[in-house]
Amino acid sequence: MQFDLLPLEAQETHWSAHGDAPEVWEGAKLVSSGKHYGFLEVEDIPSGTDDYEVIMTPRYVFPLMDDTGVVTGEFEQRQYDNVVTILVER
Repeated sequence: MQFDLLPLEAQETHWSAHGDAPEVWEGAKLVSSGKHYGFLEVEDIPSGTDDYEVIMTPRYVFPLMDDTGVVTGEFEQRQYDNVVTILVER
């Protein structure tokens, strides 16, 4: 189920890196999205004396293809759109 179709309460308490990630093709070549091996990058940035900001960025590894759809063996790091930022105030 697409993440944004979940009840609001579920969206506030659950996390999904991609929700719905439809593949975009140009002929035989995959050019964006789809579901790939991913990870969550977490940044902890000081803000003031005791406060800090946490930025969670879902990223994935995208296989590159030539125009005929053959995988080149190279990859690109990309990110999903739903970056979450939380300010922690002490």
